[in-house]
Amino acid sequence: MKHLPHPLDDLVAVVDSIPAAITLFDLDGRILYANQRALRALGYRSDEVVGRGMELFFRDSLAPPEVLRIKEAARDRGWRGEVLNYRKDGGSFPVYLETGVVRGDDGLPLAVVAVVFAGKRMPVKVVALTNERTT
Repeated sequence: MKHLPHPLDDLVAVVDSIPAAITLFDLDGRILYANQRALRALGYRSDEVVGRGMELFFRDSLAPPEVLRIKEAARDRGWRGEVLNYRKDGGSFPVYLETGVVRGDDGLPLAVVAVVFAGKRMPVKVVALTNERTT
């Protein structure tokens, strides 16, 4: 297996290959990284989103107090819910957003990772598959 030059490069390659829109935010809600799926879905380039606030994706669909509530919950314990995301071209689409807190070795929060699922959250049903032989 070919190894990339730096462990962080390996991680970026892995996250970019995940079939979900993933964004990493600092504790103030500024975008640190968005994977390729997130960038394509929203119509941005990386240099257009990194350093900007998460409000970029919500636009005016959420009042500032609601955005603050989401930021605080995401930073403290994680947050999940349905919101409208806005593309660069102004179009919107509903998403189910689920966040997790990235913690350091000391247990303190370092960042927030967000995974976006398009559309409304559907219950996940696990189906057991069997390989039956028919004769």
